[in-house]
Amino acid sequence: MAVSIQVSDGVEVSCAILGDPVLSSSYLLTNHDGEFMSAEHSQEVPISPASLPAASSVDPTSKMVFIWLTSYTFDTAAYIYKGAAYMDYSIKNEEVPNVLLKTTADYKSIVPELYRRFPNKDVEYIMETKQPPSLLLSRGQARIVGEAEASILVVESGVTPQLAFSLTVSVQCDVEFEIQTRSSGQVIAGDITSFTTEISNIDSVIGEIDPTPFQELLHTMVQFMAIPHINRILNAGLAIPSRSGLAATDTTITIEEGYILVGADLSYSL
Repeated sequence: MAVSIQVSDGVEVSCAILGDPVLSSSYLLTNHDGEFMSAEHSQEVPISPASLPAASSVDPTSKMVFIWLTSYTFDTAAYIYKGAAYMDYSIKNEEVPNVLLKTTADYKSIVPELYRRFPNKDVEYIMETKQPPSLLLSRGQARIVGEAEASILVVESGVTPQLAFSLTVSVQCDVEFEIQTRSSGQVIAGDITSFTTEISNIDSVIGEIDPTPFQELLHTMVQFMAIPHINRILNAGLAIPSRSGLAATDTTITIEEGYILVGADLSYSL
């Protein structure tokens, strides 16, 4: 049974049943795909599904329905969104927030060579994810880890912006997941609550650069360029499958080692 749920424009998640259902004296168990896919380009995501715990790991009498989600669902989503350039960001000079440096003069004290070569020029920023980020799940904690490249470009009139230098930054984000009830039903939504950054490499066309002064700048760039976009995807949420007249109630969510566990009771109305 091939069933998919549209998550956003051009992106859907497959809920296809994999294999035969398992029926015991106390529960019915079905395995579903959970893979994010491009609605426009049918391609196999090169990520292997993570293993799920045994159904006996929960008390079948505590809730009527349980849903196990592994990092596979998130990781395939990251792969699809990365391929669609959802995770690449740019800020033109007129859009640069005041918390970021806007001209080469602002860089004069930390990168003198930039100002010497390009005095009093505007700058722009580009941030690109080098690889799709991954979701790490441990008991009570969810963390997104990834690596991005932040580029600083010099803007000169009538000339394509020139790359001055780029910094590779490792990012770790703590994520909080919760069940939200919306007009369309219940969704599993996430939100980044905190993050850390660390510079791992610098490529420069203007000579050697000391990375020390850039740690705060990179943290600010991630905060204003990357986090809002990632949160927009996480906030959109993943819909909990439902049918007309059938609603999930008293829904709970817990983070376990390697998976997210959602439990719910069901109510039925004609």
